Amino acid sequence: MKTITCLKELKERKELQYEDEVTFTIEEKILKYKTHPKLLYIIDNNFTTYNSKVFDILEIDKTKKHEMAAKAYGYKSKTGLWPETKTGDYAALTRLVKEIYIKIEGPPPESEPDPILSRFEILDL
Repeated sequence: MKTITCLKELKERKELQYEDEVTFTIEEKILKYKTHPKLLYIIDNNFTTYNSKVFDILEIDKTKKHEMAAKAYGYKSKTGLWPETKTGDYAALTRLVKEIYIKIEGPPPESEPDPILSRFEILDL
């Protein structure tokens, strides 16, 4: 298990794995998720948040959320609060998390190589 808190750490990890913790910090809100074979689920002991909270804070509606997931996954996702991947498709989940971090942090400098995207391009050949 590894904890990911930003795009740089995600790039270093290259691909999320089962039970990795992913933290999104948006303004003063901190949302912690764990990876699962099909999605990220939110960790909240008070049960005051829900899986799609990060999309809601970023003002990404249900339609855009699933379009964003389909683009990142390379296939249409199952509906749900967090768009589901095919079982065990951590590469797809990693690409969606990357897109969320870019929405939060802004795009990385173009001079930096992107190991996540490079891996995706290689797999698509």
